[in-house]
Amino acid sequence: ILLIDNRAKVKLIHQMSEFQAEKASVDALYVRSPEVLSGFKVVAMRRREEGKIEITVENNESKEQRVLPLDRMLVNIGLKPNIDFIKSLPVDTEKKKIKVDSEKQ
Repeated sequence: ILLIDNRAKVKLIHQMSEFQAEKASVDALYVRSPEVLSGFKVVAMRRREEGKIEITVENNESKEQRVLPLDRMLVNIGLKPNIDFIKSLPVDTEKKKIKVDSEKQ
C-alpha cells in the first residue's frame, strides 16, 4: 500500500482467488486501485535489459498465461502466526488466532 501511495504503478499477484485478510484491509487495498491478479501464480521469471525483469503468471483455473514486464519485484511468501507463548495467558484463541471483538480488544 505504501508503494501505491508513492505513485508507483503496482501490480499485485495473489495466488489465491480471494484474500484472507480482514475485509477492511482488503477494501483499503482496492480503494487505492492497484492492478490485482487474483488466482494467479508466477511460473517464470527472466532478466531484461538494464536490470529490469519479466515474469510470466498463470491463472490457477484456466491456465491462461500473461507476460508482465516489471522494473522491480517485491515477493511476500506469506505469514505463519506462532502464538504458542499465548497459551499460558488468559486469552481466547480459535484456530491458532487470538479472538478479538470489533474494537480489536
